[in-house]
Amino acid sequence: MSIKKYTNIDGINNKTENEGQFLQSDDLFIVSKSEVETTEFGNSKYDVMEVSVYDANNTLLPQKSGNNVAYIKTNDIKNYMYQITNKSGQKELAINIEKLLNELGFTNGVLKVNINFIRYKVGSENELERVWIEEVSPSREEIRIIPLKTKFPNINSKTNTQLINLQNQNKDFKYYKGSILDSLNSFENTFLEKIDSSLETKYGKDFFNVIKKDFGLSGFAKVRTKIFTDFKTSVEYYLTNKYYDVTDSRFGKKSDVRFEEDDVYDFNLMLVEIETILNRCVNSNLQSLKRRELDLKTLPKEFSITELQKQIKNNLDSFNTYSETKRNVYSPDGTITTFNDTNTGFTEPSYPEKGNVIKTICKGYDKYQLVADGNGGTTEEFIEANSKACGYIVDPPPPPDNNNGGGSGGGSGGGRNDGGRNDIMIADYNTDYQK
Repeated sequence: MSIKKYTNIDGINNKTENEGQFLQSDDLFIVSKSEVETTEFGNSKYDVMEVSVYDANNTLLPQKSGNNVAYIKTNDIKNYMYQITNKSGQKELAINIEKLLNELGFTNGVLKVNINFIRYKVGSENELERVWIEEVSPSREEIRIIPLKTKFPNINSKTNTQLINLQNQNKDFKYYKGSILDSLNSFENTFLEKIDSSLETKYGKDFFNVIKKDFGLSGFAKVRTKIFTDFKTSVEYYLTNKYYDVTDSRFGKKSDVRFEEDDVYDFNLMLVEIETILNRCVNSNLQSLKRRELDLKTLPKEFSITELQKQIKNNLDSFNTYSETKRNVYSPDGTITTFNDTNTGFTEPSYPEKGNVIKTICKGYDKYQLVADGNGGTTEEFIEANSKACGYIVDPPPPPDNNNGGGSGGGSGGGRNDGGRNDIMIADYNTDYQK
């Protein structure tokens, strides 16, 4: 990407500005919004530093790797970027430009460094995961994104899921996690004590006397608080990848990972599971209560009719009637014909022998094979991690000279969350020394 594409290149050259703009200042109001999403760059596995280096004449320079652009991912970002707090208490990012340039292959000269801070929302710089921004709406608030169609179902499925999340504006899991926990704390501080008065309003002032008599529950407030405490703890364990069934002996211990902070999940499915957790906590705390004993000397009429019909049906089913099937067949020549009336047409099923490989499948970039168990089922066996057959590319080809990571019309690469403009830092780096 040419550095001259920035509309404020003069301010950058004069060192009065260090953030590049793609739009004229008079047009920024079209896409600029007051919405600000607080995030800590570098902590997400989808964060990438996109680095380009130019000379004093604004010419894009090839790097030591042979590429024109370097993509520095999460695990390596911390080697060059540090989070600091300035004197006014605000958090800032500090970048070790010297170390960054040296490792990209530049040791001296007058250089300009262009850094885009990107968080992938759809696609990536991987050749098979790239997407294209085909069109931008006149309002500058909508874009049409076209993915590359590949022969790998796992990659196509991943891209399709990302596009759906982007279209529905689904947020990362850590956002929903914080909202749910904040809501539970708010409910505990504001509404928990009001449950008693709500029950009395709906069922009458003698409600608690009735449940005390029928269920032996003398302290409703204690039970109510215990149910909520178990519910709140279970939800926290559910959201933090721990065993969350209050009746499970492993309750509170680490379980398999079900949620990752930076991924997107169906919020409605999460709510359904939270409802299940609440029902489980209620049943667990109320199972020890006594139940009202019903002393019925006669069976109600509606139940007796049903019971009688059931008894008659059971009696009829207990009789087995003997039957024999015969056929009358006309045979002009007197030949005797024999029929096998006991043949039902049923054929004993046959299954592949145990150990036979049925087929291979992909899970992400990993390769597995399905092996017959001899009873009509299969088991999975791991074959290879990061398999090329599953779409994994070891060294993707370098992007074209005008590659900007998919952040502008007609370009390829990953879709980015830039809030209407790229977060870019332009810095001059002047060195003249010998290593």
